[in-house]
Amino acid sequence: MAVSRRGFLKRTLIGGAGLTLAGAIPLALRRTLLRPAPAEPLRLFDPAEYSVLAAVADRIVPRTAADQPTAAEIGVAQKADLLLSRADPDTQRDFKQLLGLFDSALAAFLLDGRTRPFTRLSPEDQDRALVDWRDSRLALRRSGFQALERLCAALYYADPRSYSTVGYPGPPLVPRADGTVVGGTAASRRAYLDSLRAAPAGSAK
Repeated sequence: MAVSRRGFLKRTLIGGAGLTLAGAIPLALRRTLLRPAPAEPLRLFDPAEYSVLAAVADRIVPRTAADQPTAAEIGVAQKADLLLSRADPDTQRDFKQLLGLFDSALAAFLLDGRTRPFTRLSPEDQDRALVDWRDSRLALRRSGFQALERLCAALYYADPRSYSTVGYPGPPLVPRADGTVVGGTAASRRAYLDSLRAAPAGSAK
């Protein structure tokens, strides 16, 4: 049967698209590796979104010393869930879409040649994936990486448990008239109050 040039191109293009779609189906079905649910119920994220951000935070702020708390111990992903639950609906929608795209095996294959979701990669491969996003030619990916990096780093280093990792002594102690003290860290506040109790009566405070 004779086939016109237009008919041949149409059938070829449709057939090629079908093969591409069929090949993409297994990638699209590869699911996020879920983390255990946090102690407090999630307010905005679903379990997959929470798990993606937790995995990202682990690599944005990796443990480099034995006494350094991990992003998971600080609760970065749960803090982000609470923070973004108070954001406007557009910001919430955009961030949730970013997390979905970040862990999409299909998107990773099309953009970087990877065939596994971010949450199922080794730590070394996760670091490479982050670099791919950071250095991408696509502004959307670069801005997405920056949003994730800034959020994770800000929430991690805002927690007093992380202060010692960067040599930050914490905000200054401020004694109040009622005998309490604010600022500093929990340890420095305790030490200050203990010193007051140990001071001789009538001594200068």
